Amino acid sequence: LQGESLGDLIKRVSPASKVYAVAGKDRAAILTGGHHSDGSFWYSARTGGYTSNPSIVAQLPAWGGAFWDGEVTATPLYQNGIPAEWSYPARPGASPDDYPFEGSAYSRVSPHPLMRVEAGDVKPEERVRTVAKRILYSPWLDWLTLQLATRIIDEAKLGADAAPDLLVVGLTAADIVGHTYGPDSQEYLDLTLRVDGWIGDFMRHAGQTAAKGGTGGVLFALSADHGVLPLPERLEGGRRIDGPGLDRRIEAAIAAQLKMDGSDGQGRVVEAIRDGHIYFDRRTLESLGMPVDRAVEEARRALSGFWEIQRIHRGADLAAATDPAGDPFLDRYRRSWNAERGGDLVLQFCEKCLVISAATGTDHGSPYDYDQRVPMMLLGPGIRPAQRTGACSTVDLAPTLAGLLKMAFETPRDGRNLMTTGKVDSAAGHK
Repeated sequence: LQGESLGDLIKRVSPASKVYAVAGKDRAAILTGGHHSDGSFWYSARTGGYTSNPSIVAQLPAWGGAFWDGEVTATPLYQNGIPAEWSYPARPGASPDDYPFEGSAYSRVSPHPLMRVEAGDVKPEERVRTVAKRILYSPWLDWLTLQLATRIIDEAKLGADAAPDLLVVGLTAADIVGHTYGPDSQEYLDLTLRVDGWIGDFMRHAGQTAAKGGTGGVLFALSADHGVLPLPERLEGGRRIDGPGLDRRIEAAIAAQLKMDGSDGQGRVVEAIRDGHIYFDRRTLESLGMPVDRAVEEARRALSGFWEIQRIHRGADLAAATDPAGDPFLDRYRRSWNAERGGDLVLQFCEKCLVISAATGTDHGSPYDYDQRVPMMLLGPGIRPAQRTGACSTVDLAPTLAGLLKMAFETPRDGRNLMTTGKVDSAAGHK
């Protein structure tokens, strides 16, 4: 985490404030909690409970014992709150429950096994981890996260005084279920309906707690970090591309091109290919006497005929690009660029093309709208009911919340305060 998070800003301006984060994923809790959170907790697929890191929380608080002490999957919280299996009716508006390209880690159809472990299913020493992994692939991962978030509100006494408190809740199940079964699946639809109800219960509890404290209200902000491509087999023109195979072809084409250009071909020129970023091995290039810029241009020439690749962006261009004229995606790549971590080349794959190592499921990470568009909702004090047109971005959320708290970040942000610009994304036409 390189900058100041919203939680860090709140703690700096208001030292009496409390900041907590809880999520299904470690990075979601750690990064949103910031450098100075009072507690950041995340789910453990090994124990089925929640955990943290000593650098964040020196000792897990006693009030959360049901979430991290001992064999938590055997406690009443789990036994009474999570069913033996995840079942749902087939509903209209989603794909058939049994679709060939869905993942099948824990059944491809309802019911999916959850808490029930029959004798002989797994070894006794593997029972806890088996249950923990099943929960990870179900809506009840979010149920547990919301249960812990509710406990934090009560035990940390959030909203009990005039200092503004921040609680970040990262709901991860939609990501995992979406990856596994696709966003059009019966599993995803059932998860959406369940989690919608659980979020409502959580919001009511937070509102009632704030009302009892008599110090103000609760400002809710909801958004997401990305969209997702539907299973490509369900899309006209959709294609599933073998990622490791494509990487090997890319590396071979670059090596062949450099050899044609006079390289003796000694050593691997490509150090790594990660998420479309190609990194050249500086030591190998130096031993060949080949400048990096020349290797980049030769690699672009070698990959120009790949049908899977829509565009090839040079890292140097992304670092310097200011005018996206003629390329609607250049600005999106530029905003995602980090000079210290980005590749020498960045590949933009074809639209509706899923480059993945798995034969099932789906993924995200492209510049196309199906991965880019997400909801953003604000509800609470200072928010007037309104519907306005105009573009907004997830990076606008932190400056907007800071502005509502009458706080300001020390360094400039990519985003802007939507309440002062008057540009709020419209919900018109969406159901």
